[in-house]
Amino acid sequence: MGLIVHNDTIVGLGLARADTIDWQQGLLVAMFDSSGNLLAYYVVVDSLGDYYSIDRSWGKIAKVSDGGYTLTAAPLVRDGAVLAKLNRELEVEFVREYRNRRATACGRATSARLSYP
Repeated sequence: MGLIVHNDTIVGLGLARADTIDWQQGLLVAMFDSSGNLLAYYVVVDSLGDYYSIDRSWGKIAKVSDGGYTLTAAPLVRDGAVLAKLNRELEVEFVREYRNRRATACGRATSARLSYP
């Protein structure tokens, strides 16, 4: 849902299913050269087993000052938002989940801690 052009590199954000974790839906970040050749890609999945979702209004990718990227998304079932930071090689540096602290229709408000290697 997002695209960044930097020098001769194109980096895009979308959704994909990870073939290593029960086909879990995650955030696909792919890097291409200006000729369209794939340079690198990574699928960021939720360590708690939820699916990540993005939308045009809140699923974004941005280049940051250290050369890496930030991604915004949301878990499909849990109520909240996700911020992921990747380095310039598209390796995950961290994933933070920001829970919606308001009560939901079910009357629940929980928190979760995500972990990535």
